[in-house]
Amino acid sequence: PELADLSNLRVLDLSRNDLTGAIPAQLASLSNLRTLDLSGNQLAGAVPPHWVSLGSLRTLDLSGNRLTGAIPPELGDLAELYALNLANNGLTGAIPPELGNLAELDTLDLSNNRLRGAIPPELGNLRRLKTLYLQANMLAPVLPASVLSLDIDNLGFTEEAGEVCAPGLILPPPGTLVGTLESDCATLIALRDTLAGGASLNWNRGIPFEFWEGVTVAKGRVTSLELPERGLSGEIPSELGNLTGLTKLDLSENDLSGAIPPELGNLVNLVHLTLYWNELEGPIPLELGKIKELEVLILSRNHLTGFIPPELGNLTSVFELRLSNNDLEGPIPPELANMHSLRLLQLSNNQLEGSIPPGLGMKSLGRLRIHNNRLTGRIPPELGDTSIDGSSANLRLDGNDFTGCMPTVLRPAADFSAQLMGMSYCDGAPPPEAPPSP
Repeated sequence: PELADLSNLRVLDLSRNDLTGAIPAQLASLSNLRTLDLSGNQLAGAVPPHWVSLGSLRTLDLSGNRLTGAIPPELGDLAELYALNLANNGLTGAIPPELGNLAELDTLDLSNNRLRGAIPPELGNLRRLKTLYLQANMLAPVLPASVLSLDIDNLGFTEEAGEVCAPGLILPPPGTLVGTLESDCATLIALRDTLAGGASLNWNRGIPFEFWEGVTVAKGRVTSLELPERGLSGEIPSELGNLTGLTKLDLSENDLSGAIPPELGNLVNLVHLTLYWNELEGPIPLELGKIKELEVLILSRNHLTGFIPPELGNLTSVFELRLSNNDLEGPIPPELANMHSLRLLQLSNNQLEGSIPPGLGMKSLGRLRIHNNRLTGRIPPELGDTSIDGSSANLRLDGNDFTGCMPTVLRPAADFSAQLMGMSYCDGAPPPEAPPSP
C-alpha cells in the first residue's frame, strides 16, 4: 500500500517475480500512472474494481497470475487505455460489454481463462483494435458481426470442443496415446491432487505451462519434474510412468507415503531419480532396472522393505546409488558388480545379511558405506581394487558381524571401521587407536 504515496509515478513494472496476495486497491490512487504491469506473478483474488481515477493509464497487464472472479465492468472507464491483458488467469463470468467503451484500445487479451457466455457485440465499438485474443475460454463459438467488421490484425478465437489443460493446450480425448505435450499436461492435471495431498500445486488451466511449479518443458515434452521440499503429503501416482520424456524426477524431502509405483520403470529416458527422505514403504520395484539411461538413484531415508532387486545391476550408467536408512533385508546382490560406472554405493543402516560380494571391488568405486547392517563372513580383499582413497568417510564397514581380519590393502581407509570392530589387519597390525570420526 505504500506505493500509493508515489503520486507522480508513471510506470510501475513488477512483472515476473513471485509476488503473492491480492492486488492492493490503493494502487488506484496513482492518478498519473500510465503503465501498470504485474504480469507473471502469483497474485490471487479478484481484479479490483476501483480504476476510475487512473484516467491516464495506457497499459494494464495482469496476465499470468491466479486472479479469479469476474472482470470488473469499471475497466471500461479507463478512457485512455491502449492495451489490456488479463490472460492466463482463472477469471470467470462473462466479458463485460463496458469494455466496448475503450475507444483507444489497440490490444485486448482475455485468453486462457474460464470466461463463459456470448462475446458482447459492444466490442465492435473498438475501432482501433488490432489484436484480440479470446481463445482457450468457454465462450460461445460465434463472433458477433460487429467484431468481424473490425480491421483486426491478430485474432485468437478457437472453437475447439476439448477442455483446456493449460494455455494453448487442449486436453486430448480419453484413451489418446501418450507422448505429446498435451498428454503430459493431462497426466499432471490428473495426478496433481494425489501427489500434493494436503499441499497445493499451481498446476491449473489458467497458468501457462512454463509457470507450473517444478515443471520443465523442452522439445515438446515435460522433461523434468523437480518438487523437493514442497510439503507434498500424498502418494506417488502410477500415472507418472506416462511422462516418458522425463529425464529428471526429484520428489525428495517431502512427506510422501505409500509404495514406489513399478510404472516408474517406463521412464526410459530418466537420468536422475531422487525420492529420499519421505515416508515411502514397500519394496524397491524391480522395474527400475529397465531405466538404462539412469545415472543417479537415491531412495535413502524411507521405510522401504524387502530385498535389493538384482535387476538394479542392469543400470550400467548409474554412478551414484543410495539406499541407506531403510529396512531392506537379504543379501547384497552380486549383480551390483555389473554397474561398471558406480562411484558411490551407500547401503548403510538397513538389515542386510550375507557376505560382501567380492565383485564390488570395482575400479570405478570411490565410496562404499555399508555399515550398520547384519553382514557376515570375511571382508574380501578385492575391495582393495577400488578407487577408495585414504579417507575413512569413503569406507564404512563397521556395525556388522564380519569375521577374520581386515585386508591390509584397505589401510588407511578402513582404520575407523577396524577400530570400531576391534579387528586387526591381516598383516598382524592391531586395530588403530581412535581415529577421528568420518
